[in-house]
Amino acid sequence: MSLVRNGRDLGWDDEKLMEKSEFLMACPLINSLLCRAIGDFVWLVEKLGLGQEFEAERTQQIKWQQTLLSAIENRLWNEEMQCFTAIDLRSATLKQVQIPTCCGLIPLFVPELQNQFVEKLVKTAQDWTGRMIASVRPGYESFDPD
Repeated sequence: MSLVRNGRDLGWDDEKLMEKSEFLMACPLINSLLCRAIGDFVWLVEKLGLGQEFEAERTQQIKWQQTLLSAIENRLWNEEMQCFTAIDLRSATLKQVQIPTCCGLIPLFVPELQNQFVEKLVKTAQDWTGRMIASVRPGYESFDPD
């Protein structure tokens, strides 16, 4: 509730939230969904034959998607956890959160994700088998099967 209260108190103003909010994360879930949505937009523009009409927007979106995907792969990959993890943007070192969650598998939905990550994520997901994908890796200290 504190996130909602904080957002409401700051009028949901993005600049104020970035400046004053105590909670600021770079999340693999949100960034992957955005990356996928951009790719779907580009595909839809091409499929509908609107490439010329939306060329400038399409080109800008492709560049943004490439930037996002590069950030996901280069900043959010956690080799120790073998999945993507969030980064605490409020920490001085921009440290990664050291908890393997289901959000770390969501980049699998981005078709442009490099194969090296796909292979590792598939193995990680297989290691979590026996249940539906849990919010935290089974066996990890904060995992609760109930």
